[in-house]
Amino acid sequence: MSRLTRDTKFLLTLLDGSVDVVFADLPQVPAGAQGKFFLTMMVAVAELEAGLTSERTRAALAQVKARGEKRLAIPPTCGGAAQGRPEHES
Repeated sequence: MSRLTRDTKFLLTLLDGSVDVVFADLPQVPAGAQGKFFLTMMVAVAELEAGLTSERTRAALAQVKARGEKRLAIPPTCGGAAQGRPEHES
């Protein structure tokens, strides 16, 4: 669901239009008003999650800027690829 859209208005436009929407991972979505309600709630949660993620990211970047740093530091808990090394060495 969140890969299609995180915008409730866009999903409702699709559902109200002549577009058939089928979700492979949600095959039991009922037709009609119940299905529209269910999908609206699902995309509303995805929209909320995207908004919260955006707010947290903006807050973190503002903190970095306030400290005078040019970019975020890479935490030591990140994998090797984040530090320029391959993640899996053979």
